[in-house]
Amino acid sequence: MKTSFTFAGCKHWLLIGCVLLAGCVEQVFTDPAVGVAETLETYESTAFCGRLWEPVYPSIERRPDVPGRVMAGFLTFFNPGRQPIPCNRLAIVRAQGQFEFSGTIDPALRGNIATAFLEVVSFDPVFPISVTEAKQWGPAVSGGWSGETRAHCGFVVRTFNARGWRPAESGAELPWQNSTDLAIAGNSSQFQIPLSGVRPINVTSEMLASITGDTFRLRLTIEPYDRAIRSQANSSCAGRFEVRLRLLGENR
Repeated sequence: MKTSFTFAGCKHWLLIGCVLLAGCVEQVFTDPAVGVAETLETYESTAFCGRLWEPVYPSIERRPDVPGRVMAGFLTFFNPGRQPIPCNRLAIVRAQGQFEFSGTIDPALRGNIATAFLEVVSFDPVFPISVTEAKQWGPAVSGGWSGETRAHCGFVVRTFNARGWRPAESGAELPWQNSTDLAIAGNSSQFQIPLSGVRPINVTSEMLASITGDTFRLRLTIEPYDRAIRSQANSSCAGRFEVRLRLLGENR
């Protein structure tokens, strides 16, 4: 975990409530402790599929680790059956990136944190991004589907508070966490890949709740959030995220 502190003033102006802060103090944390969990879902359309389906597909979590980078994404594999009684098969691999920022809050920010941002800085794909919107498996999704194949996909930041969580050792598998939505309203916690720049996401409530004395332990996830995840098509969008945590307070 790395941290930096600036007292003279922030590099940018931020609207916090109704107060525009020109001068403020900030502390930035980088290189969080990380881990990844993976699930595999398989579906068959009819009872005529015959023997059990035991697919073997690439694992997202088995990609080589990069310290401080958060791995997340999804892969879908669709195998259409033959007429007249087709056995359609779908496999969905999802990876949940789990990470933790922890450390000591600078004295100038203790009791003085006005805003906390998780900043999604960059994304390094481990597979080519190719996402196809096709007919959904299971209950229909409102709005239909476009049939397009696109080179962008969606993710969401959520929070979790698993007692005793520890970052994964290289190649180790973690359990999927029951994450919850951030306190911010609407789709403010969602973002698209590729990034158009640094994507800030407000995690002020989560940050304040994670503080004990002058230290904190903030746990978050990055998870795939895309309407094509259950499409009857082949898609891939997975990779490593660079993230950092920025704390901001009034310069008093």
